[in-house]
Amino acid sequence: MIAWELEAEQIEPPSLSTIKRILKVAGLTTPKRRAPKGIKYPAPLAIEPGSVHQADFVGPRHVNGIRFYSLNAVDVSSARAATEAIKSRATEQVIPGLWNIWSRLGIPNFLQLDNELVFFGNRRYPNALGQVMRLCLQLGVEGTLAKRHRREVQ
Repeated sequence: MIAWELEAEQIEPPSLSTIKRILKVAGLTTPKRRAPKGIKYPAPLAIEPGSVHQADFVGPRHVNGIRFYSLNAVDVSSARAATEAIKSRATEQVIPGLWNIWSRLGIPNFLQLDNELVFFGNRRYPNALGQVMRLCLQLGVEGTLAKRHRREVQ
């Protein structure tokens, strides 16, 4: 609004970040506070190291023109972390990446994931278990998505 007003007066406005900084220094802004939704995200209890891992993707990133994703996992109890660079978020890349992470951190009792499509299956066959979920179930790893999806299948 300030930049627009200055332009209307035919004055070259400073950058938006400069305008924001000036307003902040003058005490004319208030920080935005996020109001809690009232719904807590499910958090499994991390009793000991290896009991709960949280995993997610970061990316895509580019280094020297090469595109890749970072599959990250954190052991909630010990705060140990592992990351694996993978070419894509396809199942063929995620399964070996997850296995490499577990070879360093150990196989968890519980794996917490987001709703990334590769983690739970695919939209074409919504009642079929995806390969990541099958791997988890075969190894005895429980997860929020796996439990929800099993209920839908039964």
